[in-house]
Parts: sequence; structure tokens; C-alpha cells
Amino acid sequence: GIALIPVPNPVDSVWHDRPAPPAGPARLHPDALAGATAAEKRAAIAGGLAQAGQGAAVLTLPDSISWLLNLRGSDLPRNPVVQAFAIIEADGRVAVFADPAKFGPELRAHLGNEVSFLPLSGFTPALQALSGPVRLDPVTAPQAVADLLAEIGTEIVEAPDPTLLPKARKTPAELAGMRAAHLKDAVAVVRILHWLD
Repeated sequence: GIALIPVPNPVDSVWHDRPAPPAGPARLHPDALAGATAAEKRAAIAGGLAQAGQGAAVLTLPDSISWLLNLRGSDLPRNPVVQAFAIIEADGRVAVFADPAKFGPELRAHLGNEVSFLPLSGFTPALQALSGPVRLDPVTAPQAVADLLAEIGTEIVEAPDPTLLPKARKTPAELAGMRAAHLKDAVAVVRILHWLD
């Protein structure tokens, strides 16, 4: 007989000394190491959306956004993802919502005019402006995003994040990078074991 009732996050009302969100600079991950350009990845994901009759997909996983745009971040120690939200449309345009100061002019020029960088405060208005159907991953997306889209009557297609399977299919360049990283890591482990001995 328990009913779940959505309420505003109670922690926010008492967390007065909350630190500012991380604002580490983002950098480009070289296309040669990724094995595909951001434009190629955007086109592939957008093509899948168009084929499925979906106008856009909301991306909420930092690693998905970092993979899609060949970005690496410094927001979190030892985890090179860019903390952000993004919307990719069926025509391949991507809007990234994060602190715009993270993204320098060289990075913006490399990604081109099809990728825009907006402050996080623009995420809610952008969601409200979407016309359905909109793809949303019910496993990974915040409930607040689903609630907002439902509240304004946007047609939601519940489906996995469209980058998950392509991201899992490693390119030859990514496989070579993984092997090289393993060799470096193996040397580090052997050295520390020798030091312990």
C-alpha cells in the first residue's frame, strides 16, 4: 500500500555550502585514436534516429557525450569524461549543456557549427522546445528529465541510449590503444611488485 510521491530534493534545501560544479577544461581526443571523427559518429547516430522516426535523443551519460564528440574532460580525477547533458537531433546537430568555459575556441572550431555549447541553465528550455518523438533511456536518464517531457506532453520513446552499442564496438584504432595502454599498465604493475619485493 505504499505510494511513491515525487518531491523536490530535500538535500538541496539544507546543503548551503555545496561546492560549485566541476569546470575542468575539455580537450579533443584525436580522431586517429578514436578511429572515427565526431562528424561520422553524429551522422551514424542521427541516421539511426531518423530511420526509427525519432526527432531527437536526450543524452545524459557523460561517457556517451564524450564518446560521441571525441572529447575528454578533467571534471573528475582519473575519469576523463566531460560532465554535461546533450541533445542530438535526427539531422545530426548536437547541443551540449555545461559550463561553456570548458570548451575552448580550438575545440569549438574543430567540431564545427553543428555542435553548440550552451550553459546548463539552457537544458530545461531546450527540452521544452523538443517536438516528439524523443528517445530517452529509462535506465540512465534522470527521472526529472522524463517528468519534464511528460509534463509538457512530448512523446517519449523509451529505448537504450543510442550511443551504447556503437561505443561498445571498438574500432581498430581503439583496440590498438587498449593494447598499448595494457602494456604500459603491465610495466607499472611489475615495477611496483618488484618494489614491494
